Amino acid sequence: MEIVERYTKGKRSQETNEDTITVTNNFAAVIDGATNKSLTQVDSELSNGRYVATVINDIISEMEKDISCEQFCILVTKSIYQIYDRKHILDRMILHPEERLTASVIIYSETKKQVWMIGDCQALINGELYLNPKPADIYASNIRSNYINQELCSGASVNKFFSRDAGREMVVPLIVDCCAFQNSKECDALSFSVVDGFDINLAKVRIIDIDSSTKEIVLASDGYPKLLPTLAKSEFELKEQLEVDPLCINRFKSTKGLVNGNISFDDRSYLRIKI
Repeated sequence: MEIVERYTKGKRSQETNEDTITVTNNFAAVIDGATNKSLTQVDSELSNGRYVATVINDIISEMEKDISCEQFCILVTKSIYQIYDRKHILDRMILHPEERLTASVIIYSETKKQVWMIGDCQALINGELYLNPKPADIYASNIRSNYINQELCSGASVNKFFSRDAGREMVVPLIVDCCAFQNSKECDALSFSVVDGFDINLAKVRIIDIDSSTKEIVLASDGYPKLLPTLAKSEFELKEQLEVDPLCINRFKSTKGLVNGNISFDDRSYLRIKI
């Protein structure tokens, strides 16, 4: 396994970047720590997203090469659960999934010859794009898009939403409410997998077997609106998106867009490996 291209950049700065790339002799991974949706901060120094990304990075760096996807899910869940217990916040985390240490993770296992998708990171394998989106995010993105487009058609300026994204504010309560469905087995239509310290819904984890014809794999966070075979092409596509549709409401729909002080709509990470 050889790194061809590796790049990560925060939407505001590297210091606030909640994405992490991890590469060992046996694994390659992109970790997308979720931005906190409440005022609860588990670690005194790091944001919840940066903290959980660091925890997962350490786990991947030390785990046995022949671990399975299911075993990884058990291991990472136990580690984060123990953090809650140690910090005496377990009872609160059970009741408030929106406050949990949450991350999406995509991992290539060199030993298993598999890509594991937990959450909404993305992969490009033999020219085929693999996604694992959260159902609620698709719904919330459409609501936000419709609202902002209506406002723009009524005379509002794009700059207004750079200063204050009222569309984002509108859908945040929906996004928070839908955290109840993370790893849930109660509602298949809305359930999605994430790492959050509680049992991961394996039915919502994608496992992609890599055959011998595959020479390169691209792993990325969801900060790229269109994942392409090279970093340069993916970055160019992002640049076009931010120029043509910076609010992310038409060409590419998202629950958030570009705002003042940021350089993109989300943190982004790109890892291209030769296998």
